[in-house]
Amino acid sequence: MELPVSNSGAMLADWVYDSDSFRQDLPQHGIVPDIPSRKGQSAPQKIDWRRYRDRNGIERIFNYRC
Repeated sequence: MELPVSNSGAMLADWVYDSDSFRQDLPQHGIVPDIPSRKGQSAPQKIDWRRYRDRNGIERIFNYRC
């Protein structure tokens, strides 16, 4: 997968993007995946819930405006 150049260092995404191939590809580009696991995962991923909450708040603002 070809990703755009970014200097953010972390990828915050919703659980819909929780796939092994996606998670494995991001570190190759210097990006730390911060994606919550889907329900029922045997080994849930650890994420920074504070940062995820902030991302969710911003997403809600954009959804409200559209």
